[in-house]
Amino acid sequence: MAVIVHELAHEFLHRGSDRKTMSHRQRELEAEATAFVVCSHFGIESSSANYLALWDVPPDDIIASFQRIHRIAMQMIHEIARA
Repeated sequence: MAVIVHELAHEFLHRGSDRKTMSHRQRELEAEATAFVVCSHFGIESSSANYLALWDVPPDDIIASFQRIHRIAMQMIHEIARA
């Protein structure tokens, strides 16, 4: 389930020009961090911490993307809860 949430996060976060202006590492950070928030909200286990560690993501990069991660995570949580 966490993988599906991760891939959906890519779709919401990285459409159009965003996909071309961000590094692959940054896109993975945002998708996985979003998946972590959504999965945590619903009590779904994920391996997000390990995945992000593999990408060697500095904390400053996570902080820089926080608003985007938060916005999409809240949108996904709302939509899943409505279903």
